[in-house]
Amino acid sequence: MLAESEIFVRAARGAGALSFQSVLNTLLGLVFFMFFARVVSKADMGVYGGVMLVWNALSILGGLGLVFAASHFIPYFYGRSQYGGVLKTSKYILLVSLTSSTALCVVLGVYAENFSILLFGSV
Repeated sequence: MLAESEIFVRAARGAGALSFQSVLNTLLGLVFFMFFARVVSKADMGVYGGVMLVWNALSILGGLGLVFAASHFIPYFYGRSQYGGVLKTSKYILLVSLTSSTALCVVLGVYAENFSILLFGSV
């Protein structure tokens, strides 16, 4: 079994890798946004803003705290060499993610026209 300090080091490395990925994604999004703002009209930027608002709201609802669970429990079990816990947690996270994303996809597909009218005034 691993020493307690070694477990913390492994968990910190995993959290550091996730943080680096998040920062990199944010910077790439910023570069895309700056390029996109120069290419499209103001009206198109408004549409883009509305779409991103819906996307971000649904991402928050669809996430269900699974990012925290993945970054907390998987390194925890892995650091303690409890590979069954890693597998079980990964399966639960995958199952809940697929179920919630499928449900949100169906809801968006059914109500897409209503969302379009509500946000943009047209279909």
